Amino acid sequence: MFRGSFFLSFFSVDSVDWATTANVSCSFLSLFFFLYFLFVLLLLVCDGYVRVLAMVVVVNDGGDDYSDD
Repeated sequence: MFRGSFFLSFFSVDSVDWATTANVSCSFLSLFFFLYFLFVLLLLVCDGYVRVLAMVVVVNDGGDDYSDD
């Protein structure tokens, strides 16, 4: 009887610990994926700006890509 209650209390403490750890890891993963999504979105926006700026520079340059040589 004592061993059963000991294992039951140990299992309940272990399950509470795992639930807390899983909750913290899930919130950390959601935060990580949210930041990753923002980073990718920022890269896509910056890539769009860089392409537009490159097109403007090429148009203003007259289309001569080898002007440095």
